Amino acid sequence: MKNSLLPVQEEKFLELEHFPDPLCAFVFRNWGMIECKKLAEVVAATEFDIISLASEMGLPAISVDSNWKKYGYLTIIRANWHLLDYEQICTLLDWTEEKLAYVIKEDDFFGVKLGGFKPGNKKLTWHEFDRSSLMHIQNVTKEFFEKLSRKTAEPFDFKPFFDLAASEPVDIKPDRMVRVVYPYCALYGDTFLSDLDYSFSDNILRAYASAGVNAVWCQAVLYKLAPFPFDETISERWKERLEQIKKLTERMAEFGIKLYLYLNEPRSMPESFFDVHPELKGDEGSGEACLCTSVPEVQKYLYESAAIVAGAVPLLEGFFTIVASENRTNCYSKAVNGQCNCPRCSKRKSSEVMAEVNQLIYRGAVSKNPNVRVIAWDWGMDRETALRFTETLPKEIAVMGVSEQGVEKVISGIRTEVIDYSISITGPGSFAKDVWKIARETGHPIFAKCQINNTWECSFVPFIPVFRHIYTHLANLRKEKIDGIFLSWTLGGFPSLSFRLMQPVFDEAEVPSLRSLYERIFPSEIVDTVENACELFSCAFDNFPFDLRVLYFAPHNFGPANLFYRKATGFQATMIGFPYDDLQNWAGGFTPEIFEKQFGLLAEKWQEGLKLLSTIPVSYVSGSFELAGLLDSAEAAYCHFKSAYNQIHFHRIRHNIFGQEEKNLMQDEADLCVRLANVQRRNPCIGYESSNHYFYNTMMLAEKYLNCFHFCPGEMVSYEQNCQSG
Repeated sequence: MKNSLLPVQEEKFLELEHFPDPLCAFVFRNWGMIECKKLAEVVAATEFDIISLASEMGLPAISVDSNWKKYGYLTIIRANWHLLDYEQICTLLDWTEEKLAYVIKEDDFFGVKLGGFKPGNKKLTWHEFDRSSLMHIQNVTKEFFEKLSRKTAEPFDFKPFFDLAASEPVDIKPDRMVRVVYPYCALYGDTFLSDLDYSFSDNILRAYASAGVNAVWCQAVLYKLAPFPFDETISERWKERLEQIKKLTERMAEFGIKLYLYLNEPRSMPESFFDVHPELKGDEGSGEACLCTSVPEVQKYLYESAAIVAGAVPLLEGFFTIVASENRTNCYSKAVNGQCNCPRCSKRKSSEVMAEVNQLIYRGAVSKNPNVRVIAWDWGMDRETALRFTETLPKEIAVMGVSEQGVEKVISGIRTEVIDYSISITGPGSFAKDVWKIARETGHPIFAKCQINNTWECSFVPFIPVFRHIYTHLANLRKEKIDGIFLSWTLGGFPSLSFRLMQPVFDEAEVPSLRSLYERIFPSEIVDTVENACELFSCAFDNFPFDLRVLYFAPHNFGPANLFYRKATGFQATMIGFPYDDLQNWAGGFTPEIFEKQFGLLAEKWQEGLKLLSTIPVSYVSGSFELAGLLDSAEAAYCHFKSAYNQIHFHRIRHNIFGQEEKNLMQDEADLCVRLANVQRRNPCIGYESSNHYFYNTMMLAEKYLNCFHFCPGEMVSYEQNCQSG
């Protein structure tokens, strides 16, 4: 049984007017990621053709980094999604079509991030085209690279930063409250057949232990960890994966760190599967159907698979589950208005069906290992269902809620409410508190899901230095007497300053003051400056226009790398994938005017904190992991926030005549590309997030620089020149 690729929409095509031909974009975007020989093979060219075109566009001589194919394949796919067909993408990556389909389906909703369809670009092959504009491209590209500082770090080279983060001695405290993160650079798809020495290096485990983190989580798919009784061909190498997990948990134990596996089960199957197994078919839609969990054979599969995993990995700490996620799993997982179309489950309560999935996994696991913990996360449920679900679960199963869920805020007259992923609006919220109250009354352990480092508000930095927000949230959680906390989703797993700074909030008998936390880390001569700058960042972040649609669709996570488009593209923004020019969806529940104003305020006030930080003498920054990381994160965040403002403004006014205001905006955006590229050239954590890989690299920022000069060739004045003349 094979996974299916996304459908192709022939009529959808994205024009890149800053290049005279798609071949230029293909070579430009893949330069340094893919070897020239492979680029030539993909488009039926010669290596000489590729190198000559690169030279004509002013691309510098750089060595190809093979890590892009191993650890940055999602970035490669995004870069080529509008240029190549499926066959060519597979050739580029040396993949089979089946592997590409699996990654698109299982790599953290990557298919959704791509838009749910494949654009209908024709096969790209070598051909002649009008090269008259290549000299302009060459001049602009060379100018960009001349402005870059010396590169001191390579993409994916996180090890030195993990080593610096582990400067404190490892302090293993068995009685410490459970604190779980996602491994910063773990590959999300088929995790346990990937390079575990890279994803779970001793360096990062040591850094986590140093920062008080005592558990990590990873995605797991049951039919990849145990034989799938209905089609064992899709379970190939399941024993190998379990052996890898067993060895991993043994190595992690040396650092006092446990492993949780994230289950989103049972996975749906394509309609063709049910031609052979019609008796298993449940709720259906979008070409797939659920394995109905009211069917005894499916219940047996869940129970026995959990038992196999728990029995094979004695040191496994447990599982955590989501049963109402974006994936189609149980028959109520995609229910509309609480209704499903399964003839069996529709006669049962949704809370009963979803609690039963957790119960089967729990009972299967403890049949082999009585110490295994199961945590049921109520994500995706409405409040009433979450309360009934909690009441129905066996009391041994822990209950987890998004801490900030249910918090409301009025932003520039617009009322918004948090579902998830907020640091700008602190929790805990009423939704979580209501569920935890029921959990306490019924004897369940309680977990909180938070984001301590970053969120989709600002996912491109290792941590957001808005420590007042984080401190307030954690101090509030202390009052809830929780048993454990998830500090991150796939984003936010860096062993950062935030983790070290906030560690005492849960470790000490009384909550220490925020000032005292700063004093424990920063020298007394500069602690006031650091505290005041970070308070300015927190004040700035209060202006973030929070709405879940903003988080998913707006361009702030891609920052200056997102292109300007003179004409409407007709493409809708995708979930943390392609923002395009979709201002309507970027703004979520805000008007475009208010949306622009909020990002303007955010960028303006953030810059005040950045200026204050810049007054710290270089002698304090040099060799200080904490200060250097703080400056890099703050600088990158400003580049993204200011770019988001620029993009919103541009796409609001692009129907007007292109005047001096627009030219100034283009220059500002071009300058931001250079600033951001320089930060990334010294800190490879900038622009990286584990489930998206790199949002951008130097070549993508160079393309945006070129994109800016396409609108105003030869007419822009640099920010520095403006300052000198002003």
